Amino acid sequence: MNAKKIIYVVLGLLAVVALSRWLGGPSEDTIPVVDRGVDRGVDRDVERLPSFESAQGEVDPEDAGRETTPGRAPGEATERDTPERALTERTEREPRGRPAVPGLSALPAQAGTLRSWLAQGEPEGSKDREIWVARGLALARERQPRMREWIQSDPERALEEALTPRMFAALPEAVQALVERPVAEEGFYGVMAICNHGPDEEHIGSCEIRHEVVLGFGTFDAEAFQANIYGAREQKMTVEQDSIYGVVMDGQIALHEHDVVIVDDGEGAEGGRFAVYYRGEVRYADTRADAERIRDTFQ
Repeated sequence: MNAKKIIYVVLGLLAVVALSRWLGGPSEDTIPVVDRGVDRGVDRDVERLPSFESAQGEVDPEDAGRETTPGRAPGEATERDTPERALTERTEREPRGRPAVPGLSALPAQAGTLRSWLAQGEPEGSKDREIWVARGLALARERQPRMREWIQSDPERALEEALTPRMFAALPEAVQALVERPVAEEGFYGVMAICNHGPDEEHIGSCEIRHEVVLGFGTFDAEAFQANIYGAREQKMTVEQDSIYGVVMDGQIALHEHDVVIVDDGEGAEGGRFAVYYRGEVRYADTRADAERIRDTFQ
């Protein structure tokens, strides 16, 4: 009898528990411990994860309002943020001193020097000519500092690199204004001693020797240049009417050492490949040997 009562009590309690769970959901005491353990484990893992700011470093204030690329943090660099890209974008935005000429990069790669550019010949179409002139201007500006330095410090090199009179004449006026000007004529060549010593002192070691060229000597449009010389010209004294061949820029002239000068204008030059200059006179020859014979007649 007592056993039956115990069974009835247990069954009643189970029924009460089941009814309470059905009416009010599971109580905290009925939640499995393993589930709470999992929940606590997740909470601990979340607490161990660093914050976004600490993982990425301090956020730049400028990035606060910047639109970000999906999957990229505000401070993260992309291709758009590279210095090369930034320079390209800035160059595209900034106005240039001269308008860009479309098609400039289409010029052949061999037009890398002013001489080779000129050898291409002037195009017939107006647009092609505009591109051609723009390329010539760029090359002229690029070589100008070097030529200015050579004329003053290495006149022999300057003459080797310089344009010949016929090449210069074929240039557009805008390009002519940026390059050295060849001269081949008669002119005054002077050797002067600039002395700053007393009357009783020796000249040697106390005077500065200067060389000068005057073109159109004795006329209203005379031009005077400081002459930079080399070679045989160093042994020459003042000549009132001398044979002058050289290139001028900024009041300086790189003066050829010889009176008679042979220059090579390249194949296809009108009148002959070689030109022989002496005292403003010029004769042409097809071969170097013919040019040397002409030189001998001048001398």
